Amino acid sequence: MIVLLETNDTTCEEKINPGYRHRARFLLKKSTKSAITRGRQRPARKRFLIGWLDVLFLTLEQKGDASRRTSVSEYITIDSARIRFATIDGRKNKPVLVFLHEGLGCVEMWKDFPQLLCSRSQCPGLLYDRQGFGKSSPLSRERDINYVHDYARRELAKLIDKLLGKRPFILVGHSDGASIALIYAAADRPGLRGIISEAAHVFVEEKTIAGIRAADQEYERFGPKGLTKYHGSKTHAVFKGWSAVWLSSRFRSWNIEDLLPAIHSPVLALQGADDGYGSMEQIASIVSHVSGTVEPAILANCGHTPHRQCPATALPLMEDFIKRIA
Repeated sequence: MIVLLETNDTTCEEKINPGYRHRARFLLKKSTKSAITRGRQRPARKRFLIGWLDVLFLTLEQKGDASRRTSVSEYITIDSARIRFATIDGRKNKPVLVFLHEGLGCVEMWKDFPQLLCSRSQCPGLLYDRQGFGKSSPLSRERDINYVHDYARRELAKLIDKLLGKRPFILVGHSDGASIALIYAAADRPGLRGIISEAAHVFVEEKTIAGIRAADQEYERFGPKGLTKYHGSKTHAVFKGWSAVWLSSRFRSWNIEDLLPAIHSPVLALQGADDGYGSMEQIASIVSHVSGTVEPAILANCGHTPHRQCPATALPLMEDFIKRIA
């Protein structure tokens, strides 16, 4: 059963209160059907009150996580490219959380979410900028329709081998990063404990194309806005490398559903009910095709980025999943 989870995140995206952890304790069971159980929303007054309570507790939470800040940038060479990475401290007997950013993302664009999740799960963390993004080397050639597969099977595989060796790990991927995680997991990966998939794409649908086309038109009209802060001189290549591939006619046939049955690791699959880049058929496909246990959750009143838009619901779900498989 795919469950529609009520969310009450009416505050700023970063305002997370662990005191409301009980709000997201749900029993999620795998099913091959995309049935949705609808939840009732709280009255506006209660949602407003909860929002202000979250504000009051935010300072305490941030102080509690002060000891788990991301390390300074380090670099590793993979296929002649300098890949920037950063680490988060955690217990040595826990699996490493490997964070895979979205299609326009980088380490900094995760904001404080990795620190919060590592702190609550007590796991160490590893973040990195894929080649072409953030502080890593620019791309040496234009992207093609196989770019997601290449990032999974080449760059990610080599990075994990070099930095983690035989240590156990859990992949935490968002959007393109979630698709990369699923492709990577379809091969034999002895150290992989599980996958947290946020808004993954497993096939191309018209809703995704429409969302990217709208973003591309906005980019042409208004420019990169805040992206330059994160990608510098690579900003135009980052954006157009993403939009041009997805909007190309050749990419319409891109599909990774045939790989999903090879995934035997447990999967937590999250998606916002108001995701502008994908329908509920994406998560339904993951549920019906993956061989391992899948725990699906659709978050009400949430868009493409659950960890940022609905943290008070998404974060406890992830924490609980990690603690059960760590």
